[in-house]
Amino acid sequence: MMDNYQSMLGHCEKNTRISKRVIDEHLIYYAAAKAGLDKKIDQLLKPFRHVARRVPDSALNIFKSEYITIQLFRKNGLLGKYINHSEIRALPPEDYHFLEHQLQHPWRFSYAIIKDNPAVDFYNMVDVFTSGEYLLYSPGMSQTLREMPAILWFNLINFNGQCWQTTGVIQGFQSFTPNDIFFFATEIYPDLEDEGEMLRKIEDNPWPFFMLITGSMRPQVESDGYKVIYHSATDDVTRLPVDKLKQAFVVSWNKGVYELKSEAFSNPPHFAKAYFEESTKTLHRFAMTAQGFDQLTNELLNNGIAIDPEPLVEVGPSMMSVTEEILRRKIEVNPYEGMFASTPDADVSENTDKLNHLLKMALPFINEGKPLDVEKLAAEAGVDLDTTIQVLEQVTAHLQKIRDRK
Repeated sequence: MMDNYQSMLGHCEKNTRISKRVIDEHLIYYAAAKAGLDKKIDQLLKPFRHVARRVPDSALNIFKSEYITIQLFRKNGLLGKYINHSEIRALPPEDYHFLEHQLQHPWRFSYAIIKDNPAVDFYNMVDVFTSGEYLLYSPGMSQTLREMPAILWFNLINFNGQCWQTTGVIQGFQSFTPNDIFFFATEIYPDLEDEGEMLRKIEDNPWPFFMLITGSMRPQVESDGYKVIYHSATDDVTRLPVDKLKQAFVVSWNKGVYELKSEAFSNPPHFAKAYFEESTKTLHRFAMTAQGFDQLTNELLNNGIAIDPEPLVEVGPSMMSVTEEILRRKIEVNPYEGMFASTPDADVSENTDKLNHLLKMALPFINEGKPLDVEKLAAEAGVDLDTTIQVLEQVTAHLQKIRDRK
């Protein structure tokens, strides 16, 4: 079996050499000039210049090459227009046949997880949005794994006749999940219908997704052994049986909105709560853990409320923070919470000693990329949980900026 991979390795290396000669040294410049892609890149990158400053110049230049490459080799891309141009037909036969092969096998972006590693630099991958499996040759992924753990990968890939290969910047993410990526996409394209449409939009304009590299090293946030993941859902509910629900929930009312809190799961780290808006007859569920969301949902279902048990949104704090940075706007997780808050959020500037103690405890974990037990840290420092999460996200982002400059 290893002999097969050794033979395949030779084929991959040959494909890499031809690709460098034909694409990197010739076709990218040809397409950029013919289609005005340099100007298009400037237009697409402009909204993200504030984030791009944190991306090393070497990576940014490779992203520019990736953009031109996907416009060439995507399905129905520019290669079909150029393949019969005299300048292209004048290429050596090996190079021209290479391009003919690309025309029959479109390149694509893939968000994927590693299924297994059958040989050095070879990975069996599962695309998280298409469920397709493929064999991938990627020395770059091997190098990344020697430097950091990664649970999700974003790569530009091409088929060489025997397996797929990565091209360009290898993006491995420590904490981002498929749900995080789809959330990010819906913040850019609010009318996005499904994953297929998202993948087409990434091919059209991959720049916001390239910028997610700035959050690649952010760790998974944990609290008291639970993964902190924002969950939310909205359902149409004709009537709320308030008297019956008072047996299972703490029920409050303010300005036409009912708040439903479970005694067991409305506290840290779950913060599971539901809100019924009388004017729109909609029920909104929010929780910061999967366990809290499921428990809240089950209690509502057990009390006769007809709702979809699945969350509409699942997103981690790291992706939430990165999305706000890239899009330059605040994302409100729970717009109703302020209506029922018994006390305002703690003022960070008035709790300097507590925050300094919090940072002193958290920094060793952040620097080593280890999971953070946020609730434990908050309790020991005497800082409320919301402020703790906000401060640690800001510190993590700042440290990432420093690493990016090195």
